[in-house]
Amino acid sequence: MPPLYAATSPAAKSGRLYGPDGLGQLSGGPKELAVYRSARDEADAARLWEISETLTGVTYGGA
Repeated sequence: MPPLYAATSPAAKSGRLYGPDGLGQLSGGPKELAVYRSARDEADAARLWEISETLTGVTYGGA
C-alpha cells in the first residue's frame, strides 16, 4: 500500500518517504516516515547514479 499511496495520492508529498505504519514498519497502512540518514548522503547518491548509468548504458544530462 505505501508505494501505491506515494504514487497516486494527492496528499502524498514529493521527496517524502512512505512506508507501513505497523510494528517494525513491516506491515500496515501508509505513513510518512523519516528518510534514513544513509539515504541522505549526497556522495553515496552520486556514486549510485554513476554505477547505475554504467550498468544500464543509459545516461542523463543535467547538473
